[in-house]
Amino acid sequence: VYPQANFFWMFNQNHIIQANFSSDKTYPPYWMLQNSISHVDGYTEVHGNALLRPMRDYSTQLVYILKQKYVFALFNTYIADYFTQNAYHPTDRLALVYKYANFNYLMQYGINVNIPFSFAKWHNSELTVTGMRLEEKCDDFFGISFDKGVFLGVASLDNNFQISTKPNISLNVSGTYQTPAMQGLFDLESSWSLNAGMKFSFFDRKLNITAKVDDIFESRIPVTYQNIGGQQLKLDTHAYSRKISISLAYRFGGYTTKERKSVD
Repeated sequence: VYPQANFFWMFNQNHIIQANFSSDKTYPPYWMLQNSISHVDGYTEVHGNALLRPMRDYSTQLVYILKQKYVFALFNTYIADYFTQNAYHPTDRLALVYKYANFNYLMQYGINVNIPFSFAKWHNSELTVTGMRLEEKCDDFFGISFDKGVFLGVASLDNNFQISTKPNISLNVSGTYQTPAMQGLFDLESSWSLNAGMKFSFFDRKLNITAKVDDIFESRIPVTYQNIGGQQLKLDTHAYSRKISISLAYRFGGYTTKERKSVD
């Protein structure tokens, strides 16, 4: 049995409280349960795990909404038998083994704040800040046990600027920063990203041209370390995470956007 419960209380239009509890069970995909070994190259292997158990998660959230605009949330999540992929160096041969395994649990709790603001009619921004505690415990991963915890924070800022109305030109600049984190045996360095895009609208906004650049400085993927139980590993992924895109859309005829109910 995995119950769910929701609570809503509106004192008035300016003060709203929401609370919810949810629980669920997640089964591992079939391919993870294959008792087989896949060779990525001459050094790296991916091992299946036929003994992988489903994980059970229980989440609680308390939300306060001020003036239907500012959102403050407390949250807690507990996942029993949490499974994820970790790396291991065998002691009897030169190889790097990746394998999904169950932990005792994963728990995270913290606070999330969302604040929209504007300096003028031509500008609007939205700031989201999350502070949390992350804990993981595992009694046996290739004979290694660990009980780890870390405080981490994530901040993101999304900005929209109206540069011109005739023609209609708007600019979007957004950025995200995350403090050091962890995942099982891995320790992750801090990471950040900066994105930018411009939108041009012509012919009564029937023609829209959008140009975007995501992760301008290719700083989104953090450097990963592992130094526990005699295991030492540094994973520095030199990947092209920067993405440049240009899109063009034209609305023909007398098409009008379908009326939709606003989200509560």
